[in-house]
Amino acid sequence: MTATEWKHALAPEKLIGVLCVLTFLIYLPSLGHDFVSYDDSLLIYANPTVLDLNVWRAFTTFDPELYIPITLLSYQLENALFGLNPLVFHLTSLLFHLVSVFLVFGIVRKLSEKLGAENAAWIGLSVAIVFALHPLQVETVAWAAARKDLLSSTLALGSITLFLKCKQTNRLSYFVWSLVLFVLALGAKVTVVMLPFLILLIDQPFSKKSLIRSVPYFALSFLFGCIALLGKWTQLEDGLNVLEKALLWSKGVVFYLQKLFLPTDLTLLHPAPFPVDVASPSLWGACTTVLIMILLMITLRKKRREVSAGIAWYLIMLVPTYASFWKNGFVYFASERYAYIAIVGLLWALGTMIIPPFLKNTSSQKMGLITLSVITITLSVLSIFQMRTWADSITLLSRAVALNPDSAHALNNLGTSYYEAGEYEKALELYDRAISANPSFPEIYASKGFVLAMIGKKSEAEEILKKGMTVTPPPRPHIESDIAPFMVLADFYDQEERSDLALEVLSQAV
Repeated sequence: MTATEWKHALAPEKLIGVLCVLTFLIYLPSLGHDFVSYDDSLLIYANPTVLDLNVWRAFTTFDPELYIPITLLSYQLENALFGLNPLVFHLTSLLFHLVSVFLVFGIVRKLSEKLGAENAAWIGLSVAIVFALHPLQVETVAWAAARKDLLSSTLALGSITLFLKCKQTNRLSYFVWSLVLFVLALGAKVTVVMLPFLILLIDQPFSKKSLIRSVPYFALSFLFGCIALLGKWTQLEDGLNVLEKALLWSKGVVFYLQKLFLPTDLTLLHPAPFPVDVASPSLWGACTTVLIMILLMITLRKKRREVSAGIAWYLIMLVPTYASFWKNGFVYFASERYAYIAIVGLLWALGTMIIPPFLKNTSSQKMGLITLSVITITLSVLSIFQMRTWADSITLLSRAVALNPDSAHALNNLGTSYYEAGEYEKALELYDRAISANPSFPEIYASKGFVLAMIGKKSEAEEILKKGMTVTPPPRPHIESDIAPFMVLADFYDQEERSDLALEVLSQAV
């Protein structure tokens, strides 16, 4: 083949299709994975809203804290058509990811046009490759319960794509459909609520017309934001002050940045100590890093607009995580799925700096292709290994415990996974470790008491459940799981035909 023929064959517009096929093959093993007990039960296979095709119920319920009717509808349809088949749920998520990959390519290429058509195409492809294959994305794609993050991001990317079409053609239909997709994205999960700021960011040069175009997006964000607050009161009353939240948010921002370049120790849970040590050097170091990023964003806004806009995209799309530190009585500074759409901005900024120099001449183009191939292979291998941790509940939570051996939350959930597998002694051992790690977590006592009762150790079960009822939690709001020992003990008494005691315990729970 001649050089011209090679160049035509390796056109980014053709390679994006190859990338989608490669991504499908990389994630193919995940189609054989089962559901995991962590949140898959809550959202899917033990969720009454999902088990019945009921559109009204999907739109009038929370999950229990998030308003996600579009996500629940997607689960309902899968269950109605194919039953609770994990393969179908995983396949649907993978297909949404492939759509996102294609949309990311188109958006980044369009936003990079001022750098030249060839540069823009290769920047778009490079960003799409890392977005598609990076192991940081595995949680979002391989976890059925993360559908809400994935679906909302895909729909948001579709909304951005149609907005860019509207801007290019001035066709009202594109604008209307962009708003429709944004509504659906908010209905899948409200964390894309910051998209109006992205609309302003990409609708340059800024003018009165661009401001007017953004108004409907802001109105929709405000509406769904108010609805979301109805389910987020516990998050808002999590015992964290403004400074603590700002430091934890900064730590999360830097964490995703670090993992983009060094994707090691990825896992389901990333706990933060509670109470938060506001004097921690690592927290203030993260805060300093964020301030430097903001300074760069401001400094480069004229000379390197794409770099500045990419940094802004990243920070803007992580703003909603400011309200997501509190989970089941524990504090977490990061969740890998939260970076799914945010990292597009960082990758765009990096791509505009790195890709153009590689396209200057033939020799640098060859070097660029080799580099991109190495990155593709490396990310593919890392994602394959990361995907294995999502094979089942025990594998997933065992890794979480291995990386966070003192996490009572992870230990408790792993113990429950072993109980569900019929390994009661192993479950009890993990519950004991969880109690040692955090003696003020009532749900662990409920878990242990339940298993003890199951294996006939009734006196021990009664004792541990009573102890769980008296445990004083750390300085945090009471949560629903804190009454778990009361409920298990009441059920235990009811099974023993001691209904008077059961009613007494239930009254204490109330």
